[in-house]
Amino acid sequence: MKSYRQIALGTIVVATLTVVLITLPARSDSNNSGHDATPFQQEIHVAIAAGAGQGFASSTQIPAGKRLIIENISAQAGLPAGQRPIIFVTPTAGGTTVQHNLLVTFQANIGGYDELVASEVAKLYADPRSYVQIGVFLSSLAGPSDVWVKLTGRLVPCGHDPSCPLEE
Repeated sequence: MKSYRQIALGTIVVATLTVVLITLPARSDSNNSGHDATPFQQEIHVAIAAGAGQGFASSTQIPAGKRLIIENISAQAGLPAGQRPIIFVTPTAGGTTVQHNLLVTFQANIGGYDELVASEVAKLYADPRSYVQIGVFLSSLAGPSDVWVKLTGRLVPCGHDPSCPLEE
């Protein structure tokens, strides 16, 4: 059995860790000296009709002269009970498109629908004039499903990078 002192010490450690996590300095990026960055966040909805088993959507187009740095990806899915998703984010960087899967966790069953979530700290890049694709595959064809994926990061100037088309 834990003594009062052990329980109190555990509480202090947790509180200290929370403060440290909140006060971490912002990361710098080698492609940007820290100025001219524009915050970016977008929620992308993937609606999947009953019997479809998969769905896709995309972000708005990344502006010319800018590169998107995705720093956090989160997702929420409302699916028929027992159904499980594979959720992925597919940006194009340096002309190469790569699929990144999210680790999805069950949260609760609400009114016959399972609520699942994902949240990933990331450092993904998307080229100017490209789109970030979102895809969802479902474990069964039961019922309609909704998935929302949120991208958070920043747009940075590409500078003189030859792969970065400038405004026309």
